[in-house]
Formats: sequence, structure tokens, C-alpha cells
Amino acid sequence: MVRKKTVNILWAVSGVVAAKTLSCNMDVDSVRSRATFMRSPDHAIDQVSDPSLRLKTVQIFFRHGARTPVRTIPNIEKANWDEKKLFEGAPDTYIDYDLCNLDGGPRPEAHVETLYRRERLSGGSFKGQLTARGMNQMYNLGKSYRKHYVDQIGYLSTEFNSTDIYFRSTNIARTIASLRCVVAGLYGKSLKSLKSDPVKIYLADSESETLYPNWQGCEAVRKFVDNICKNTDVVPGVRHGRLQLQELIDLHEDHHHLDIVSIRDNLIARLAHGLSYPTFFEPLLDMIERHAIDITMFQMIAHKDNHSQQHHLFPLMVGPLVNLILENIGNSIEKKRCPKLYMYSGHDTTLMPLLAVLNIDVDHWPPWSADLIIELYENKQSEHFIRVLYMGKEKNVCDSEEGLIPVEKFQKCLQQYTIKPSDYAKNCSSPVQVQ
Repeated sequence: MVRKKTVNILWAVSGVVAAKTLSCNMDVDSVRSRATFMRSPDHAIDQVSDPSLRLKTVQIFFRHGARTPVRTIPNIEKANWDEKKLFEGAPDTYIDYDLCNLDGGPRPEAHVETLYRRERLSGGSFKGQLTARGMNQMYNLGKSYRKHYVDQIGYLSTEFNSTDIYFRSTNIARTIASLRCVVAGLYGKSLKSLKSDPVKIYLADSESETLYPNWQGCEAVRKFVDNICKNTDVVPGVRHGRLQLQELIDLHEDHHHLDIVSIRDNLIARLAHGLSYPTFFEPLLDMIERHAIDITMFQMIAHKDNHSQQHHLFPLMVGPLVNLILENIGNSIEKKRCPKLYMYSGHDTTLMPLLAVLNIDVDHWPPWSADLIIELYENKQSEHFIRVLYMGKEKNVCDSEEGLIPVEKFQKCLQQYTIKPSDYAKNCSSPVQVQ
């Protein structure tokens, strides 16, 4: 990742005086723009370069919309997360749906969501909840899918067909609600007029979740992530920024486990909802985001120069999800009965490791409603190709110079990160040491 010069900060009794340059202003503006990003319902999805190809299967992974923060910033005045105002103004996003486990049985217990609801934020809202702004972001995402896959290329039918689409979410309220909003944008009018069973959303229990690195179900992942959280100075380049932030918010210098990722999360959530935050954070927004990315990616893949750690740890982080992607592709190629569209509602930690696997640079934190699309095509000679899009834009992946790549190359690219269930269980019991 290319590093930009950090902002020089001068502390004074009255606050902070920043020596800003034009480039720094642009970086801060870029962070603010991503925080307040609202996708248009007419957001264009790139068309495939060869229209003679037949689209066979689509897999979509998206991040939830704007939400309340999951943590507060120590020693900083709390924002007012007004539960009466933040969740009003998204009437078109509501549809009927059923929640079930991956086998179609009762919904698993939502352990993570229970943690969010132990205490309320100032203003009465719970932590990590999808707001009306987030609902409208996801509704617009669904509308953009309808425009492309229904209206423009006719891949999906104009009326909802439950056999065409498989819906899955993590078992957390904001991702379930985000999926509901996307479906409403895609088929809301059709669903309201149907008398059939409601949409089914499938959920895994927290211990076996594969839509993000599972620190709850894998001991090695949990210990490695915890070690980084307790001392982020092991991440190259982070210590200087940590010390700057600690002086700003008056924390002890030895507070090595300052949670920069959560500081970023809180500030971005405030920006997204037009809530105030201390102005001394303003010139540091870009630095905070860059360090948050470095810490998060380090937690997921270990250090890029430590290949033994990377090869041991990263498959535990992303392997089960890669297995799922390849299995869906294989089922379609083998003409097994499968849906036309797989839709997965997840998190930034769903997208970031997948971007790394595909060799797509993680230069910026995935904004609210960011999405990754993996399409499988077939030509007249029964040859198969993969196309990947990030936020609607076609990407060259796996070191390819073309947007369309042979499925064999795609499978080989991802195969190095796959892991067998038996190996997963075995390696999860062998914690990786931070060096």
C-alpha cells in the first residue's frame, strides 16, 4: 500500500493547529465523501465486454448500510444517537421475510446482537443498528440491481421467484435489515402484491459463520486478533499515529491497545449522520483511516513478509468463504440445480479479505453499501469465464490484464486460500504467535 505523508500536528492549549497541505485537504475530503456516500438507484453496473456470453450465476457480497457506532471514543464527548430521529424515513424498505438456519430450521441464537443490546448509546439507540440513512442506501443498491439484472440484461425475471435467488445474512440485525432493504429495492412492488410465502433469509450460528473471519469459532484467529488489538504497535507504521491520537484524547502513553479501528468507526458514523465530533480530529481523518486499514489487514493476513504466518492464518480467515464461492461456481458449471443469484449480506470484514484474495488493492475502507459481484459466464463452446466487479466497476483480478478470465485461472487463484473442514478444525487449535 502506498503511504502518503501524515499531517504534521502542533498541540496548543486551546486545541490543535494543523499544518494542512492541498493534498491533505483532498485526503480528508475523500474520507468525508466516503462516509457520506449515498448510492444512486441509477448507479451503473459495467456491462460485460462480450454480449454473446451467457450469464449463468451471480454471487453478490455487500456491506451493510450506515449504522450507529459499535464503540465510543474514550475521553471524548458522546454524540446524541437519537432513537426517535435516526430510524424514521425509509418506508419503502419494509417487506415480509422469514429467518431460518442454513438447513431451513429455526433462527439460530443471535449472540453478537445480544452484545450490542446490553447498553444504549447517548440518545437511546443501541450500538451497531442500521439507521434510516443506511436503509435507503441499501434500498438504492437493490434498485441498481433491478436496473441492471432485470431491466437492462433480462437475467432475472420481472416478478419475484423464490427459486431464482438465495438470500443469506450474518445473524446480526443490521445485516439482516440491509438485506431486507436490498430485496425491497429489487422486488418490493412484486413482493407486496404476491400472496406466496415471504422471502427466506438464511443464517448461520455465530460459531460456524463463514461470511467474515470467525474469531468466535476459531481459537487461532481469536488469539491472533486479540494480540494485535492489545498492542497495535506490532503493525508497521502505526505507533506514531497512535501516540498522536493518545495525546489528543489525553490517554496514557503506554496505552498500546488504543483502538484506532473503533475511533475511525465512531467518527465515520458521526459524519454519515451529520453529527458533530471534535474538530481536532479533522486533519487526522485520513491518517486514522489508513492506520485502521493497516491494522485490520494485518489482523487478517498477518505481515505480508512473514509467509509462514500468512499461509497458516489467512486461509483460516477467508478459506471457508472462498470454499463457498468456488462450490457455487462448480455447481453451476456441473449443471446442478442452483439459484441464478446468491446474495450475501455482510460487513467490511466480509469484503476486505475477499479483495485481498482477488488482488484488488484495499486503498480505502469499503464504504457503506459497498458490494463485490462475482459473475460466471459461458460461451458457445461451453467454456466458462469469471468477471468481478467492485462497486459496479469491472476489476482485473488474480493478476489478469483482462476483466474476463477463464474459470480455471480464477479457481487456481483462489485455491491457495481454500481449506478443508478437517484442516480448518485442526489449524484453529494451533494459535499463531505475533512476531
